[in-house]
Amino acid sequence: MSTRAALVLLPLLALACADKAEDSADPDGTDGTDGGTSDGADGGTADGADGTSDGADGTDGTDGAVSWSSDVWPVIEGHCLPCHTDDNFHPGFLITDSATTYATFTADAPDRTDTHSSYVVPGDAAGSLLIDKIANESPAYGGERMPTNGDFISADDEQMIRDWIDQGALDN
Repeated sequence: MSTRAALVLLPLLALACADKAEDSADPDGTDGTDGGTSDGADGGTADGADGTSDGADGTDGTDGAVSWSSDVWPVIEGHCLPCHTDDNFHPGFLITDSATTYATFTADAPDRTDTHSSYVVPGDAAGSLLIDKIANESPAYGGERMPTNGDFISADDEQMIRDWIDQGALDN
């Protein structure tokens, strides 16, 4: 090996050893490091809180992500469109197409805000009116469980919608 190559490789080797020593000293990341890279690229977090980059499912942030357009929208379309396509039933609550529905869920406030501030509260499925209405026999918001025809959303689809909301309710 040439002297020039050794001068280039030595600092890189020193950095690698220092990183490895830091990882060994605190493998669970409790000191605020992630046991890997600071940008989460290795599946770790920048803050070392949970060993994941998204904290949701133990992955690098791409696997397990729920998509509005390919996962959630088809369920909403199949169960909700029959009653919520015009302003007669609930003025302002329109489920007509993917874009309008997403905007309604994430930007519009329900008629009453005493129990829920929004149809969908990104990051908070339990605080979202949508979950209250599709999951509970006696919703806190009032009225009946949706859809009222009894063709309820399956437990798996309900969980998928919860996951989408908890993941930030992205328009993806």
